[in-house]
Amino acid sequence: AGICEPCGGSDLVPMLFAILFGLGLVIGFYVYSRADISKSTKTTLTATLVLAQMGVMVQTLGVFGDLSLRWPEPLKTVVMSMKLINLDLDVIKVQCYMPADDPFLNLMGQLITFPLAAIGLACLTFAASKIKKVEFNLNRYFNALGLCALMLYLTLCMASLRGVHCIRQPNGVLTVATNPAIKCWDSGEHMGLAVLSFLGIAVYPVGIMTYCLQVIWRYPRLVKEGHGLDLLEKYRFLFQRFTYPAFFWGSYFLAQKLFVALVPIVFPNSGTIQILLLSGLLMLYFGATLRFFPWATYIANIADVVANGGLVVFLQTASFLVERSDDVYEVMGVVLMILMSFVAVGLGGLVTYAVYRKFYPGNMYEFFLCHHKLGAAVLCRWLKGEILKQGGRPCFLDSDELEGLADIGDIVKSQSKTIAIVASKLVLTRPWCSVEICSAVINKVNIILIQCPDFSLYDDEGLEELKSSWNETDKMIFASNGIDPDIINKCYRHLRSVPTIDFDQFASDEVQKQSVTDILALANGKQLKMRRSVSPGADPAAKILVLGSGSSAEGRMTCKVLADMVQSRMRVPVATAFTPEEAF
Repeated sequence: AGICEPCGGSDLVPMLFAILFGLGLVIGFYVYSRADISKSTKTTLTATLVLAQMGVMVQTLGVFGDLSLRWPEPLKTVVMSMKLINLDLDVIKVQCYMPADDPFLNLMGQLITFPLAAIGLACLTFAASKIKKVEFNLNRYFNALGLCALMLYLTLCMASLRGVHCIRQPNGVLTVATNPAIKCWDSGEHMGLAVLSFLGIAVYPVGIMTYCLQVIWRYPRLVKEGHGLDLLEKYRFLFQRFTYPAFFWGSYFLAQKLFVALVPIVFPNSGTIQILLLSGLLMLYFGATLRFFPWATYIANIADVVANGGLVVFLQTASFLVERSDDVYEVMGVVLMILMSFVAVGLGGLVTYAVYRKFYPGNMYEFFLCHHKLGAAVLCRWLKGEILKQGGRPCFLDSDELEGLADIGDIVKSQSKTIAIVASKLVLTRPWCSVEICSAVINKVNIILIQCPDFSLYDDEGLEELKSSWNETDKMIFASNGIDPDIINKCYRHLRSVPTIDFDQFASDEVQKQSVTDILALANGKQLKMRRSVSPGADPAAKILVLGSGSSAEGRMTCKVLADMVQSRMRVPVATAFTPEEAF
């Protein structure tokens, strides 16, 4: 350390390796940009994902090279060589090819590497499109560039932060980690490096993160509405790699890499704190991966779990390389006390929460969908999906909550804000529906009647006939839920005065969606808007058309549910049609 040695012929080898590696990356991303996603197999996707995960693991090992540890040989050489992936040009002895060892130009070279690679990829792609006489696909190019930025995000963070990475020397002087001759915040030379670093931070860590977050934020709405999905082709680097339920994983992936890069910068002289924080970040990521299994293929998920698990074990083993001192024991004592306090507070919090929920259960569900399965099971499935699309909170649908059916009356009266009675022809004749309706009326839960064309409320004579039709099994159900059969008619009479929304299973998509909007408005105490007339017909922008028979109300709703499922899975606009006129 601190000794300048003359450059030799062997110093050319790292530079040649770096050039070949860079060219290989550009060519690899060019091949990716030319690939037809629709023809890509799952095996190819798995191989690409695992290869990318290996690259991220190598970058993480490069971060470990900046930790305050005394690495033994040959491990030291291996770990330090990994820093080349993080654009640490000192590894390839770039000073041997410059007129002078200029830290500013060195950092500038690191920061412009990515733009130069992007320009090279653009030139290669454009030239190939001219030679092959095909149209230059800007979306595919942008997708390849986005994947490159996502894969190398940790590298770009490390490169941007290198100018403000300062460590305290044994004599107490704060110097730049990569150039101990420069004092931090005490010289014009370092101020230039700091300004350049802050510019890099704004462009790379902050810029890439902000751009990706706004795309991820808009993605569910674009998919659910079926509008502009073609534009999402250029964002496949954020979404194709992950399952749809974990579409948000790209944001967590970027945030975790940013925090990993910050650890050696914020705590530059404490190997103990560095290892504790990095282990915590890796363990959180490890646990989240096991919880969500976010990657698009099973093997890719296993590979990510193995890679992060291996890095955690590697770090724990490396903790023995931290130099022991009184400060280390003091830090460990504080950390252990904090961990013990967190465990105690966590357990106490869980007990307190359980007691609180016992006495104040609150409204877990915005809507409870009361329905007769034979007449409206599929309609309720569609209603639940559409309510969630339009921003509603969770809905209770019994087929999704089988473990809670024994406490159905309690769910209505203590966990539901509004009960939506999906009124098909026979809904009032079903004993379990009676239990749900009576529980809502008795406990003053908000009620909305969604009236289907074949439904009508009973008059007083009809209610008396219904009362006499309950059999012993029905009465047993009433008794087990604390419902007096004599009060059912009173509760049914109350339905004559509740807000009612007409819902026609044979109406157009727009009319049905407007009905759901009205339901949400009534539930929130808002005034209903005037409806506009809509002509029937399939969405002309749809790429997939679901055809079905229009003679059955439940059959029509089955087609609509299927269309929603296909659109969610395939991420392309889907429409339904029930007549040749609607289809064409």
